[in-house]
Parts: sequence; structure tokens; C-alpha cells
Amino acid sequence: MIVKRGSQYCVTSKKGRNLGCSPTRAGAVKRLRQVEYFKHMKEERNIMTFSQFLNEEQEWSATVTYSHPEKGEVSERVTSKENIRKAVHDFVKKLPEGAKFQKVDYDL
Repeated sequence: MIVKRGSQYCVTSKKGRNLGCSPTRAGAVKRLRQVEYFKHMKEERNIMTFSQFLNEEQEWSATVTYSHPEKGEVSERVTSKENIRKAVHDFVKKLPEGAKFQKVDYDL
């Protein structure tokens, strides 16, 4: 809803939380449309919260690229259900002799 506060028009939630103010009513209407758009977009896309994301059981993966003295550039996939950074670190520690780590791409 739009409420006039002094010389400003403010968009507020049903609970009274300020969602943005504008010096003009047209600006407040524009902001209200933005709020409604993103509120419905979240419902349509079934976007999960960060805590839901962390609690969801999933497998993490990353691609490690290194140069091998005989094979040239090699890319291997590393997966883990818990700590992907530790899994990549352990993988890099076990690279063959003469191999040089180049990069890691995390698939999030």
C-alpha cells in the first residue's frame, strides 16, 4: 500500500514495513509494482531461501584443471556431498609428480 508521510509517498507492507519512498505518487506506484512483480516471481519460480539451500542434500562438484608432463592439460571432475573445497584440496595434494595445478571451476 502507498502511504503519504510528510512530503513523501512511501510503499509499506501489510505489517507496516517500509519498502521504499518517493517524492511523487507516480514513483511510489512504480515501486509498488516492482515489489508485487518480485513477490509473484518468487512464488512462480519456487525460489528457495538460503537456509533451505544449505539444508537441501545435494552433491557439490568442481572441475580441476592441471597440466600433466605426459598428457598435457587435463580436466577432472571432483564431487563431494559435504565440503567441496576440502575435496578439491585433497585432490590437488594427490596430483601426479610433475603435474602443475592450473585452476578450479566450482559448479554451484
